Amino acid sequence: MDDTDKMVEIARFQYPAEAQTLIALLRSEDIECYLRNEYSSQLMAGYIDVGGARVEVLESDVPRALEVGTTFLRRMKNQSRYRS
Repeated sequence: MDDTDKMVEIARFQYPAEAQTLIALLRSEDIECYLRNEYSSQLMAGYIDVGGARVEVLESDVPRALEVGTTFLRRMKNQSRYRS
Protein backbone atom coordinates (compact mmCIF):
# COMPACT_ATOMS: atom_id res chain seq x y z
CA MET A 1 0.00 0.00 0.00
CA ASP A 2 1.30 3.41 -1.02
CA ASP A 3 0.89 6.31 1.44
CA THR A 4 -0.89 8.27 -1.30
CA ASP A 5 -3.27 5.41 -2.17
CA LYS A 6 -6.87 6.49 -1.79
CA MET A 7 -10.12 4.56 -1.53
CA VAL A 8 -12.15 4.24 -4.75
CA GLU A 9 -15.76 3.11 -5.15
CA ILE A 10 -16.12 0.02 -7.35
CA ALA A 11 -19.75 -0.94 -6.68
CA ARG A 12 -22.94 0.45 -5.19
CA PHE A 13 -25.87 -1.50 -3.78
CA GLN A 14 -29.27 -0.39 -2.58
CA TYR A 15 -28.99 -2.49 0.57
CA PRO A 16 -25.82 -3.37 2.53
CA ALA A 17 -26.76 -7.05 2.65
CA GLU A 18 -26.49 -7.17 -1.14
CA ALA A 19 -22.86 -6.04 -0.91
CA GLN A 20 -21.76 -8.63 1.64
CA THR A 21 -21.02 -11.38 -0.90
CA LEU A 22 -18.74 -9.10 -2.91
CA ILE A 23 -17.04 -7.88 0.27
CA ALA A 24 -16.40 -11.47 1.40
CA LEU A 25 -15.05 -12.44 -2.01
CA LEU A 26 -12.69 -9.47 -2.18
CA ARG A 27 -11.41 -10.15 1.33
CA SER A 28 -10.86 -13.83 0.47
CA GLU A 29 -8.57 -12.61 -2.32
CA ASP A 30 -6.65 -10.41 0.19
CA ILE A 31 -8.07 -7.21 -1.29
CA GLU A 32 -8.60 -4.59 1.38
CA CYS A 33 -12.12 -3.21 1.09
CA TYR A 34 -14.72 -1.25 3.03
CA LEU A 35 -18.46 -0.80 2.95
CA ARG A 36 -19.32 2.89 3.11
CA ASN A 37 -22.80 4.14 4.09
CA GLU A 38 -23.67 0.75 5.57
CA TYR A 39 -25.59 2.10 8.55
CA SER A 40 -26.92 5.33 7.08
CA SER A 41 -28.42 3.45 4.13
CA GLN A 42 -30.22 1.13 6.58
CA LEU A 43 -31.38 3.81 9.00
CA MET A 44 -32.49 6.30 6.37
CA ALA A 45 -34.14 3.82 3.98
CA GLY A 46 -37.51 5.18 2.97
CA TYR A 47 -36.77 8.66 4.33
CA ILE A 48 -33.87 9.95 2.29
CA ASP A 49 -31.68 8.59 -0.49
CA VAL A 50 -28.08 8.42 0.74
CA GLY A 51 -26.86 6.78 -2.46
CA GLY A 52 -26.79 3.22 -1.21
CA ALA A 53 -24.03 1.11 0.30
CA ARG A 54 -20.71 1.58 -1.49
CA VAL A 55 -17.94 -0.97 -1.82
CA GLU A 56 -14.55 0.75 -1.83
CA VAL A 57 -11.03 -0.59 -2.40
CA LEU A 58 -7.59 0.96 -2.52
CA GLU A 59 -6.91 2.63 -5.85
CA SER A 60 -3.95 0.32 -6.47
CA ASP A 61 -6.27 -2.73 -6.07
CA VAL A 62 -8.97 -1.53 -8.50
CA PRO A 63 -7.91 -3.64 -11.52
CA ARG A 64 -7.70 -6.84 -9.47
CA ALA A 65 -10.93 -6.06 -7.57
CA LEU A 66 -12.81 -5.43 -10.82
CA GLU A 67 -11.53 -8.70 -12.24
CA VAL A 68 -12.68 -10.60 -9.13
CA GLY A 69 -16.06 -8.84 -9.20
CA THR A 70 -16.59 -9.43 -12.92
CA THR A 71 -15.78 -13.13 -12.58
CA PHE A 72 -18.21 -13.39 -9.67
CA LEU A 73 -21.01 -11.67 -11.60
CA ARG A 74 -20.48 -13.95 -14.61
CA ARG A 75 -20.76 -17.03 -12.40
CA MET A 76 -23.94 -15.72 -10.78
CA LYS A 77 -25.46 -14.95 -14.17
CA ASN A 78 -24.61 -18.43 -15.49
CA GLN A 79 -26.03 -20.13 -12.39
CA SER A 80 -29.29 -18.19 -12.63
CA ARG A 81 -29.85 -19.49 -16.18
CA TYR A 82 -29.99 -23.06 -14.92
CA ARG A 83 -32.34 -22.45 -11.98
CA SER A 84 -35.43 -21.77 -14.04
